[in-house]
Amino acid sequence: MTRNKGFTLLEMMFVIVVLSLLVAVAIPRFRGVRDDAEVQSCRMRLANIATAEEMHYAKHGRYTENRNSDLTPYLKNIDRLMCPKSKEPYIIAATDSTYKVSCPSGHGHIDEGAASWE
Repeated sequence: MTRNKGFTLLEMMFVIVVLSLLVAVAIPRFRGVRDDAEVQSCRMRLANIATAEEMHYAKHGRYTENRNSDLTPYLKNIDRLMCPKSKEPYIIAATDSTYKVSCPSGHGHIDEGAASWE
């Protein structure tokens, strides 16, 4: 009596069904994780811009007037001036003695070092 080696069609179908269920559960969770990561990245960028503002103030005695040229020495990458989720530039309102950095997507803002996350 010889026995054929390999899997039956029923066994293969069972494996495919189980893998399909796992994928159906995992994909929505990964999408949520990615959105959360983009929001956290946005908040970290806001904090980095606030730190750059403070560094500029410590060196020059005033906050920035032109964000692209004045903050460039303090930020490694100019792309950090844009929200990673919406790809819109951050709103930086600065005078000689105050500043406010806000996300155009509403992820939060930093007002003179005090953070507020929405």
